[in-house]
Amino acid sequence: MHPNPPESSISRLEKISSSTLDHLISVNVVRSGTSRIIVADQRSLPRDMKLDEVANHLLGHGDPANGLGGEHYQLNKVAIWNPSSEDVAEFHFFSLDPSLRTITSGSECGHAAAAVGMVAAISEPDRFDPTSVPIHSLDTKQRFEYRTHDTTRFWNATCTLELTADTDDSSIHSETLRPGHRAEIRFDVVLHGNSFALVSGMIGLESSDIRRAIVTSTSEVARRNHRVNCGEEYVRIIPYEIEWQSEIAGTVIASCFNGAARHKSLPISGAIALCDCLALKRVAEHPPADDVEDLHFSFMLESPHSTKPGGVRLVRRDGTWVVERTGYEADIRLLFSCQAIIPLKRGR
Repeated sequence: MHPNPPESSISRLEKISSSTLDHLISVNVVRSGTSRIIVADQRSLPRDMKLDEVANHLLGHGDPANGLGGEHYQLNKVAIWNPSSEDVAEFHFFSLDPSLRTITSGSECGHAAAAVGMVAAISEPDRFDPTSVPIHSLDTKQRFEYRTHDTTRFWNATCTLELTADTDDSSIHSETLRPGHRAEIRFDVVLHGNSFALVSGMIGLESSDIRRAIVTSTSEVARRNHRVNCGEEYVRIIPYEIEWQSEIAGTVIASCFNGAARHKSLPISGAIALCDCLALKRVAEHPPADDVEDLHFSFMLESPHSTKPGGVRLVRRDGTWVVERTGYEADIRLLFSCQAIIPLKRGR
C-alpha cells in the first residue's frame, strides 16, 4: 500500500493551473469540411501573452509532433474566440504554413467561423441558440450566421454558414492574363476577406507559372482597392464550370488552389465568393423584369471532396443589384474538448 493516497487527475491539473511556469487554456478541436480548427477560449488565455504566440504554441511552432497541428496547412488553423457584450461570437483567426513555420493572421476562413459558431453554442447555451449564432470576424470585419440542421446533435451535423454583411462591396473586377504564347485567360476577382480569382473553365491552370501570374494580378487588384490583406498569401484561385438549369439555379463544378496546394474541397469563403459572382453576372447578362426587387439563386457546388448547396439573395437598391446574404453548407464535427498547456516565459 502507498503511505499516501495517489493524487487524482483533478488535483494534478490544479497543480498545473497554479504553476508559475505553465498555464491551462480551454480548447475545442473541430473538423469543418476538410479543415481542422483549434478553437481556443480567449477568456482562459494568459493575460500577458499575445494571441499569435498562443496560436504558435498550440500548433507546435510548425512541428506537428509538438502541437495539435498537422502536415497540411488545412490542419493548422486556430480561432481564438470570445463572446461580446452583444452576445456575438467574436474571433481572431491564425494559420500556419508547415513548410515555412510562420504564423499568418488577419485572413478570412469560413470553416473557422463555422467552428466558432458551433463551439459558442456548446459552451454558452444560455447565450447562443445553435439555430442562429451571430459571428463577427475581428480580422476582416465580416459578419456571419451559423445555423445547424440538427439541434439534437449539432456537434456532429451539417450546418449552413451565411455571410450576412461584409465591409466590402459586391464589385466584380474583371481581369485578363496574356501569358505569351498561350491563349489569354480571363478571370474575375472578388474581394471577400481573402482575394478570390474565379476562372471560368477547368483547363489551363496546370501550369504553376500561370497560377503564379494570376495570384500576382489578383494581389494587385486588392492593393488598388486598398485592401489590408493584399498580399499574395491571401489569394485563392477557383477554376469552375457552370451549367444553368434555370434563370436562378445552376450546377457548378469547382476546385480551389492555395498557392501550389490544391484544396480537397471548396473553402466556405471561396464558395460564397463564387456564388456571389455567378448571381451578379447572371442578372447583368439576363436582366430581370423591372418590377422584380429580389431574387434567390440556388447552386449545387461539386468539388473533388463533396457536393454542397449554396444560395444567394440579391436585392435591387437604387436600380442596382447587390448581395444581401449568401450561404453555403458544411459538415462539422466536434472532435474533442481539452485543456491545453501553454508554457509561460516567466512567473505570473
